[in-house]
Amino acid sequence: MLSTSSIHFAFLSLILLAYSVFYRRFRRRLQFPGPSGLPFIGNVHQLPKREMWLEFSRWQKTYGGEAIQFQVLQQPAIVIHSTKLIKELLEKRAYIYSDRPKLVMAGELSGMERSFSMQNYGERWRNQRKLVAAVFAAGKVARYHPLQEGQARMLINNLISRPESLEWELKMQIGVIIIRLLYGYHIQKPDDPFLIAPLKHLEYFSEGTLPGGFLVDTFPQLKYLPTWFPGAGFHKTAQVWREAMNDACWNVYQWSKANLATGQTLQPNLFSAYLRDGQLSEAQEAELVWSAYSVLAGGLDTNIAAAKIFFLAMIMHPEIQRRAQAEIDAVVGNERLPTINDRENLPYIRSIIAELFRWHTPGPLGFPRSTAEDDDYNGIFIKKGTTVFINVWHMLNDPEVYPNPETFNPDRYNNSEAEMKKVLDLNFGFGRRACVGVNFAMGTLYAIVLTTLATCDVLPGIDEDGKEIITEHGYTSTIISFPTPFKMRIRPRSPKVLELLQAANISLGDCPEI
Repeated sequence: MLSTSSIHFAFLSLILLAYSVFYRRFRRRLQFPGPSGLPFIGNVHQLPKREMWLEFSRWQKTYGGEAIQFQVLQQPAIVIHSTKLIKELLEKRAYIYSDRPKLVMAGELSGMERSFSMQNYGERWRNQRKLVAAVFAAGKVARYHPLQEGQARMLINNLISRPESLEWELKMQIGVIIIRLLYGYHIQKPDDPFLIAPLKHLEYFSEGTLPGGFLVDTFPQLKYLPTWFPGAGFHKTAQVWREAMNDACWNVYQWSKANLATGQTLQPNLFSAYLRDGQLSEAQEAELVWSAYSVLAGGLDTNIAAAKIFFLAMIMHPEIQRRAQAEIDAVVGNERLPTINDRENLPYIRSIIAELFRWHTPGPLGFPRSTAEDDDYNGIFIKKGTTVFINVWHMLNDPEVYPNPETFNPDRYNNSEAEMKKVLDLNFGFGRRACVGVNFAMGTLYAIVLTTLATCDVLPGIDEDGKEIITEHGYTSTIISFPTPFKMRIRPRSPKVLELLQAANISLGDCPEI
């Protein structure tokens, strides 16, 4: 027969065990703070359709903490607002935080999930990344400078007479650079199908990433509806997008492959080295095609957005423009055009570039991640499959770090390369998914900025009465955020710079060696 003390001990043990289980389960279910949701739908009704990063920033101010958490139906999501948390999760635990969430309309249904920018981390992703990493190695990007400088000069030549075509000219000249490098093909006319195809597909992709754009993104089960079912018209839309994507990916590749042997492809290019090595398997060929298109898609939108932000900033801040021009004049002189290599001697220009990415980052929420497994951060439970946003905009507009963040102010860095690097690092990704083409992308932007400031004044547009238009600006809510349309003028600074531009101008039928 059990003694009284034994019974007491057993009872106490049960209490301690129950408490331990309860405590662990309670502790495991701690979450980041955030708004309360409704049963079944979570916080769907609280998510804005425009500038979601601003709402997330307001939530952070309301609830505090390094991140906020919300729920879309049964899908948990967190939004990181702290560089410390980025390092702890996305870098130190990159093996957990390097997957991508499944996009239904813009990814799964349209076929874009095959690109390495949208794949989960794994062997296939690593293989595709290696294919393009060799092209953008730090020691190789300098050989692409003549191409970038040439197209930047053509851009300004064209904008002098057609400033209203800014967006199209940026698409054209940046497209020339990237397509030439990847495929060895030189675009010779604005309606070239090898340029039009990716631009059309990127329009579709941007549409697919708009918050609330398609009901199937909120209710993924709808994707199983047959195409004839009322309300399932998204299937036909997705098919159009898929065909546009295949045209953009494969047509220029087939041209490059067919013309490599005849010597018509310009060298070097991404495909030439791999195709010349021997016969590729069907799987290897597909990886090569998707690697190239991922670079093309990402490079086009990011560079175009950053360049548009530059022109907008110069219109709004003529005093900064004049100071930048004075620095270029002092270093470069007026007998030649600046080159990308001149940036080493132009600290104010470097500050302007950093401030462009801080003032309005082209990727305000980055590209979302997904957790590959359950995780625990200081007692906070992060479930497998949680969507992870990084509110880059919030961190770069924190008034405690960047006083008067709404003001475009290159002087805030005090010529500190370390402070500028912090801004650029936030813009170009973290951990294993950091942008592989950052050095190349920065070269293109420097070419545009330096050529513009050395040769022209960027001015506000004028109305029918000849008065300058007060520039009002906003930004799109797509995953890559662009300034909304604005009017501007481009005025050559002197007859001399016109001569230099015209002498350096590369006709559409030619292409520099790289």
